[in-house]
Amino acid sequence: MVFAYLAAAAIASPPAGPAPSRASAPATVRILPGARVHLGPASKAKLVKAAVRIEDGQRRPAYLIEFE
Repeated sequence: MVFAYLAAAAIASPPAGPAPSRASAPATVRILPGARVHLGPASKAKLVKAAVRIEDGQRRPAYLIEFE
């Protein structure tokens, strides 16, 4: 009889999956003027059209690549 209760309890409550995790870390951004970047077909990088401010305060169009 005890085994029946244990079996029912095992079926009724499946084991909990891994808990989601989050972490924060410092990041460094380097903007390279005129750099060519080749992304492979398996890349999960995202290309974002943006504008950046250069040393003299002017805004210039740029493409930023976001990746992990």
